[in-house]
Amino acid sequence: MDTSTVPQKKLNACICTHCGDSCSTESAIYYNDLPFCCSGCQAVYELLQNNELCQYYSFENSPGIKIQIPSDDKYAYLDSEEVIQQIVQFREGGYMRHTFYIPSIHCSSCVWLLENLHKLNPGIISSRVNFLKKEVNISWQEKQISFRSVVELLAKIGYTPNIEFRKNTSPKKSEQSHRELYTKLAVAGFCAGNIMLLSFPEYLGIDKIVDKEFIKLFGYINILLSLPVFFYCCSDYFRSAWYALKTYSINIDVPISSGFISIFTKSIYDILTHSGSGYLDSFSGLVFFLFIGKWYQRKTYDAISFSRDYSSYFPVAALKIEDNSERYVPIQHLKKGDEIRVHHNEVIPADGILLEGNASIDYSFVTGESKIIQKQKNDTLYAGGRQMGTNIRVKLLSNVSQSRFLQLWNQDIFSKQQYVGLSKVADSFAKPFTITVLLVAIITTIYWWFTDIDMLLKAVVSVLVVACPCALALSAPFTLGNALARLGNVGIFLKNANVVELLAYVDTIVFDKTGTLTTRDHSTVEYKGIPLSNDDLVYIKSTVVHSAHPLSMLLCEHLNTVNTIPIQQYEEVTSKGIEAKINDVCVKIGSQEFVCDTSDNTTNETCIYISIGENVKGYFSLTNLYRKGMDKLIKELSKKYSLHVLSGDNESERKYLESLFPEKDNIHFFQTPESKYTYVKKLMEQGNNVMMIGDGLNDAAALKQANIGLTVVDDIHSFTPACDGMLKANRLQYLHALLQFAQNSKKIISFSIGFSIVYNIVGISFAVQGAFSPLVAAIMMPTSSVLVVSLCTLGVWWYWQKFRKSIFNNISDLDENLSLLSNSI
Repeated sequence: MDTSTVPQKKLNACICTHCGDSCSTESAIYYNDLPFCCSGCQAVYELLQNNELCQYYSFENSPGIKIQIPSDDKYAYLDSEEVIQQIVQFREGGYMRHTFYIPSIHCSSCVWLLENLHKLNPGIISSRVNFLKKEVNISWQEKQISFRSVVELLAKIGYTPNIEFRKNTSPKKSEQSHRELYTKLAVAGFCAGNIMLLSFPEYLGIDKIVDKEFIKLFGYINILLSLPVFFYCCSDYFRSAWYALKTYSINIDVPISSGFISIFTKSIYDILTHSGSGYLDSFSGLVFFLFIGKWYQRKTYDAISFSRDYSSYFPVAALKIEDNSERYVPIQHLKKGDEIRVHHNEVIPADGILLEGNASIDYSFVTGESKIIQKQKNDTLYAGGRQMGTNIRVKLLSNVSQSRFLQLWNQDIFSKQQYVGLSKVADSFAKPFTITVLLVAIITTIYWWFTDIDMLLKAVVSVLVVACPCALALSAPFTLGNALARLGNVGIFLKNANVVELLAYVDTIVFDKTGTLTTRDHSTVEYKGIPLSNDDLVYIKSTVVHSAHPLSMLLCEHLNTVNTIPIQQYEEVTSKGIEAKINDVCVKIGSQEFVCDTSDNTTNETCIYISIGENVKGYFSLTNLYRKGMDKLIKELSKKYSLHVLSGDNESERKYLESLFPEKDNIHFFQTPESKYTYVKKLMEQGNNVMMIGDGLNDAAALKQANIGLTVVDDIHSFTPACDGMLKANRLQYLHALLQFAQNSKKIISFSIGFSIVYNIVGISFAVQGAFSPLVAAIMMPTSSVLVVSLCTLGVWWYWQKFRKSIFNNISDLDENLSLLSNSI
């Protein structure tokens, strides 16, 4: 057995190899000469060793959790089909997916082991940990491992999950956390106020003339009042510091806890030995102001935590069927029992029952696997599935959850390698910052020990308390989150706050043409070929009505007076065309190569070819109109960015595009989805930071590959998880202003980080001199957060006014913004 992954000090001491608890040599259980405190820890170690997962012990010392082996029938209720249906989040085609809340996740070893569950059981496909939320999202094959077995496996290795029915939602945990914070804040405030009240004789300098017995009594009462502050209010700090020390690491709570213990024990000693009045007023006031800082920080993060509720600006709508009519409504207005129409390539917003049509559902947004599952009438359809066939009618079984869409948008299968930007730098600053503070505290201790021992405690505690990287940590998320919210209110919807920062690094922009640079509004359509009968027109309209492609929608609008009939079969081939069967007649609509099996590439028009009953009828010629402001936008962007155009059409508009774009060699036609992806990938391999802008239909792979992928949408019912953001079509002309706003946001973060560092240096320089008390230090600590947040807010507001002026230059835009803002409120 290889023991190289087990810390050597464990081999020489009688502490449990797995969980790190102390155990006597007599009671310890030995396995391969390694001590374990119980059979549960030994069993976990043996399991990991047999599956070559002992690397678990190399990331952190004492990473394991003490095991309490569950009884054999503890999870027997999970064999019930009825119970599983009320718990599991996704179950389709032998595939299951569920997010488990695991309170015992605490270190990098936990993350590593939980993300390697597939090595413990091959039935598990993948597992991803959200460390901050203490959640693990697991996908598995139901035939190989049951829901109960997954839960038992987690419990067996020490990560017992909390099993909750779907009606029990996570916000309850959040509400409980908020309530606990308010309770501790109230207790600390009450105790601090009364301790200060009883310390008034000392403050007023009359403690010498007051009866000494009263002074002693006040001291004893102060001790009683300080006990709940120390043992209850400070418990989170102590627990966090203990976990850090137990794993031989350091966090910001280590110096703070050290300050608490020092000032509390010194005060108790002074009062009980009657050698002084102690510092319990400073101690309790310190804790109280720290909790004010925590409360303010919590409020700040709540304000920018958009994963909590995306309904304020998430740009997704659904076609609701109501009173024999259909209209698009925002998905947050949908509720259980509503009926909706889902078109080809649209996402099902909530779990529902199929009422009408043949559903061909692609659950790749949920599972990561592109596999079409056929569904019949009355079958259950899960949220997140994408309809790949004809239009279907669905009755919702539950209200729409905005968080479900956010989870889709932020899944690992749509994630991409990101830059290590300023936000990451700020996040990584905490550990070296804390180590520096501890070194400064040690030097301060040594200095005052030999200079003025009475000043030692005051100076050291002030150093430990005044220095805090919280303001550093707040600068990036608050700036970016604030910018994200403002952009959402004007029709620019970004995936998360990090995208705002990533926009500032872009140096290369790649445009798709059809549906991105062009618009179907006011475009002209002309038919050329064999005259079409009324039946032919019905067949064409009945086919294209199911497609979301811009050219199909344009043709559908052109045939707006033509009726539609049900179709038998439907298949849409990306970037090529549509093939359908209606009344046993084959209909093909699309490119010349797709419809005619040949391509001469000689036409200078954008054409949609038509074949009905194996006979090529002719084609519809379309005149593309470019979106408003494109010429001005390209001129502005070309001054700073390398611009490229990728089009799946022929070269009919090359001359116009060459007059628009300065680099003619960067304009390419006849591009397939694969070639667009390859082109973007090649640009990135050359060291460029690429932003791809498309319509999300034929360029999804390129959007995902690019450093940033943005889709341009004419209708707010579009939803493309492969992208990093969505722009309402009339906002594309302001892309240059958007990029400038992102760069200004980056400047704000840089400035606020610099301000925070200077603030801490100044505060520590006064603290080491003993220039102010621990209470003043406690006030300065949250003050830094307030100042940084204020700076970020003012900075974003200032640059937002500039961005806003470039957008709202006419009254119609202003009215639209007010409408969007009122909807979000």
